Amino acid sequence: MHIPTTITTTLLALLATTTALTPAWNVTLTRTPTEQTVSAQFVSDSYPSGIFSECVYVYATQQEEEGCSENGFGYEYDGETIKLEQVLQKPNPMTVFGEAALMLEVVDDGMEEKTYKGNAIVDVTRAIA
Repeated sequence: MHIPTTITTTLLALLATTTALTPAWNVTLTRTPTEQTVSAQFVSDSYPSGIFSECVYVYATQQEEEGCSENGFGYEYDGETIKLEQVLQKPNPMTVFGEAALMLEVVDDGMEEKTYKGNAIVDVTRAIA
């Protein structure tokens, strides 16, 4: 679906003019031998306390466990870039999107099986109504 640039620009301008906080996610991705967990907090002036989302993908079942689609949150991770989306109701109904580099590093937890973790701040870069 192609959204005209003027609509996207208008929505981003509306989001920016109604908020002093830059709308963004603080996202952490943790990968263990058995699962991948994405935890995110979206904040903006309309959501100053944040919208918390957590997705757990279990490798054995090859599916996302319950919780990922709660709060209208979605993600994609290709090993280098994380892409996020969030459905919002305030100040107006819209879906916002953003992406950022996210590299995983080994967490030295003394365990034989490695755990990898990465964190990024992902700014909203576009929105659709």
